[in-house]
Amino acid sequence: MTNHCRILKKPMNFIHSFGKMPIANNFLAKEDDFNKEYFFNLGVSFSENVSLFQLTENPNVKKMFHDNYAFISGTSTFMDYHFQQTASWLIKNDYLNKNKKNKIVEIGSNDGIFLKNFNNKMDNIVAYGFEPSKNVYELSKKKGAKGFNSFFSYKTAKSYFKKIKNTDVVYAANAFCHIPNLKSVIDGINLILKDGGHLIF
Repeated sequence: MTNHCRILKKPMNFIHSFGKMPIANNFLAKEDDFNKEYFFNLGVSFSENVSLFQLTENPNVKKMFHDNYAFISGTSTFMDYHFQQTASWLIKNDYLNKNKKNKIVEIGSNDGIFLKNFNNKMDNIVAYGFEPSKNVYELSKKKGAKGFNSFFSYKTAKSYFKKIKNTDVVYAANAFCHIPNLKSVIDGINLILKDGGHLIF
């Protein structure tokens, strides 16, 4: 266990270890070899410097997000309703304005359940998603979502967006807790988010 804050790289206050754990939703078939199952050390700590509760060790992100990611947000009618309400809230509170050109970027867009509330419905709001799991990314395209089958980072933000500082909202739902390199993500957000823009997570 590294037990160092992923932002400041300073030692954290260790709280508890839950031992070796497999990846959630990584269901094995009968013919799969259990001895090849991937495990990671699930421990939790607290960084007093940034008041952030953190895992002491992040599982390998490529083991979590891949071509057969099991969690599909669109299967939940409650989540569908929640993201409809969130999209309406962003417009009602003027984070996005449907009467002028706006841009929103979602980190961890899954099957496009949130982005579908903007794409093909509001001409003045352009929405992009970053989704590393290929199967759910393909589902998002079928819903009309624009985006990239990639992890969001400073490198990918710089690569995909030629214009910087022109994003009104960067949105992430249940994504930051899965990101080991938060600094690269924050640097990427700083690159694309306009002055006066909003990060909502």
